[in-house]
Amino acid sequence: MPRVVFSSEYPIYEVNPSVALPEYVKFLFRTANFRDQINSLISGASGRKRVEPSTLENIEVPIPSIATQKAILSHWQKAEVELKRASLIASRAARDVEEMILGTRTAPVI
Repeated sequence: MPRVVFSSEYPIYEVNPSVALPEYVKFLFRTANFRDQINSLISGASGRKRVEPSTLENIEVPIPSIATQKAILSHWQKAEVELKRASLIASRAARDVEEMILGTRTAPVI
C-alpha cells in the first residue's frame, strides 16, 4: 500500500508468533463464544458501535501450545473442506429435486 492512515479509533495489534499463530488468533476471534463476548461489550450509537481497545485487551482467551494450535487449525481446515463439499452436494440435490418437480429431469444424479 503506497499510503496508509492509522487512527486510535482502530488500533492495530500484532501477534507474537512465539505465543500464538496469527491464523489461530484469527480463528479464535471468529468463534461463536468470542463473538458473543464481543457483542456483549459493544457500546455506542447505531452508526458508531465499538468495543473500547482496553476492554478488548482484557478479554481472556485460551492460548494452548503452538503444536495444539496447529492441530486445532488443521482440524478446522479439514472441517471447512468437508462443509464446502457437503454444501455443494446439498445444492446439487436441491437443483435435482427442483428439476424433477418442474419435469426437466426424471431421476436424480448421484
